[in-house]
This record gives sequence, structure tokens and C-alpha cells, in this order.
Amino acid sequence: MTGSELPAAARQHRSWWANDSVAHIQSQQWLDVDWRVSRINMAEEIATFTRIEERGKLYIHFFSKLLQALQARRLPTKRIPSPDGTNWMTWKWVPEEGSPITSLVFSFARYGRFRVELYIDTGDKERNKHLFDTLYEQREVIKVELGELADALEWDRMDDKRGSRIALYHSGAITDPEDHLALLQEWAVEAMGHFQPTMTKHVLESL
Repeated sequence: MTGSELPAAARQHRSWWANDSVAHIQSQQWLDVDWRVSRINMAEEIATFTRIEERGKLYIHFFSKLLQALQARRLPTKRIPSPDGTNWMTWKWVPEEGSPITSLVFSFARYGRFRVELYIDTGDKERNKHLFDTLYEQREVIKVELGELADALEWDRMDDKRGSRIALYHSGAITDPEDHLALLQEWAVEAMGHFQPTMTKHVLESL
């Protein structure tokens, strides 16, 4: 696709293959012709590409710019994600070692809303609900720690589903004008900057 020999970094660093429409020159080449990297096997040196639709390109561009802003903020995460054209992006697992229990996620929701969320899914519904309930008991402390952001906080136990969600919401859709999306990215970085340490602390204390 590049029409030239791949650099050594392509074989040494998984991040070289990230779908980044902002900072990576190489990924702009495949994104510009409506392809995205959907799977990368570094051991076998195989990259799998998948066609993307126009909305998928919008999501990749939005999350690419959001990632750039998050990295400038220096929020800690073990591995920088790669936008894949979906309406959500997992930023970090909590805890980052061992079996996944919760994840910090950015996602576009229905009815023109965007959220910064803690998604609880240990793989076991009863354990998920127990953790949610434990965190809910601490909601007043969490609200104080989140400050003004607490007004945007919603608790969704989702009794009919396996997982549960705790999220901060803001109005916003991927089809909004570019200047509106830029403001949404600013809010998302600020929100995660407070939400991440607060929820990480309470999750780890509740295990």
C-alpha cells in the first residue's frame, strides 16, 4: 500500500500500525483510501486491513485527535489504543495487570450524547453488580472528588445485562461541526483527567 519498503519500526513497534489520522503519516495513506488496520500479528508480520465507511473515518479522526490531546495531558495508560472506526474507544483497563475487571472508555451514545465511562465487566454478572453496588455506596464521596463534573454523572446498573456502567455525559454527536467536536474533545480530556484517578482508586479499593 505504501509502494516502498517498510521501515524497521513497522516490524518492531505495534504502535506503527495505529489508525491515527493526525500524527502518523503512514496511517494517513491507508485511511485516505478508506482502509483501516483491523488486526496486526507482530510475530508473523501480518497486518490485516478492512474497508471503512465514511462514518468510521469520522470516528477514527475524532479519536485520533482525542488521543493526541490525552497524551499531551500525560494521563497514565499502559498501552495507547488504536481507533478502529467504531463509536467507542477503550482508553485503559483497571487494573492493568491480570484479568480485566473494569475499563475506562470514551463512547458516543444514543440521542446525541457522548460519555466518559467506567464499564464494569468481570465476565460474571453477579460479581459485576456487586462491584457496582459497592461503588454506588461511595457515590457521595465520589461526587465530592469529581467536583463540578459530578453534575454530569449517571449510575446505570443495567440489571438486564451482564455489565454495568458509571459515566459522565456531555451532548455531542460525531456528525456535529468540527468546532463543536473540538470542544467535545477538550471536555473529554478534562473529564477523564478527573474521572480516571477517582474511579481507579475506588475500584482498586473495592476489589
